[in-house]
Amino acid sequence: MPKIDMTAWNYNAEDDVYYQLGIQYVANPADTQYETLGLFVPGSYFDARENGDGTYTVTVNKKKSVDGFTAKTAPFVLPIQTPGYAALEAPTAYTHDVKSYTDAGFIFIYAGARGRDHGAPAGVTDFKAAIRYVRYNKNLLPGNTERLFTYGMSGGGAQSAILGASGDAPKYEKYLEEIGAVMTESDAVMGSMDWCPITNLNVADEAYEWELGSARTNLDEKTKAISEGLAKSFAAYINFLGLTDENGTPLTLQDGNPADLRECAITLRRQKTLTALIEEKILQELLI
Repeated sequence: MPKIDMTAWNYNAEDDVYYQLGIQYVANPADTQYETLGLFVPGSYFDARENGDGTYTVTVNKKKSVDGFTAKTAPFVLPIQTPGYAALEAPTAYTHDVKSYTDAGFIFIYAGARGRDHGAPAGVTDFKAAIRYVRYNKNLLPGNTERLFTYGMSGGGAQSAILGASGDAPKYEKYLEEIGAVMTESDAVMGSMDWCPITNLNVADEAYEWELGSARTNLDEKTKAISEGLAKSFAAYINFLGLTDENGTPLTLQDGNPADLRECAITLRRQKTLTALIEEKILQELLI
């Protein structure tokens, strides 16, 4: 599997970012429209020499820093922008959307990936392959590839959550092998930030009826009975999960009472979120 060509970087002077596009991260791509990635690196992490054709040959600068991070400590961030589990086309041009991340010292991975029309688990498999490929190049790139974070919303949040929970899961190996992913690197991530992830589709109807079924006033008796049954099924599902608070006390729902889950959610939200950690600079202090 070829590694990243360190003589072929582009440079955006306005944002002070070196970048490459169209990096193929698997040997046998199922769809080349999606299975490539772009890398966007803060300018301070490289020393560069112009090649005379608009590209640059770079080496890692180990001395400079960006917002407290260095070429040794910089984390990587991978967005999972796949609403409704849609496919994500790989970037074909520079995007200024990376600037807020590179200004904060992050190295931005923009990976394309197949979507729901390709069948599950194509999307998650592709993102795992992209993560593995970046780590395959860890001796060339700045940053600490162990400090890799994903984020997403809705379907993207779901896939980000799966990436966070399924690092190096054996069930993905055959799918990774089919597309020629790097099999000698890990795809486990350090953190996963997920907004309204649509993960539990198998209990989505039950969850809806548990939360909102009682507010539907124009149901006939048959439909009302179905709604109540689904709501109770959701309570049984929550209890089956075995959730506990920080003291190990079980968090359960009794007879599908909405107040119970609200209290359960309030208890769980007492834990600091990744957003709070970032805002308070706690995460940065841990990573530097």
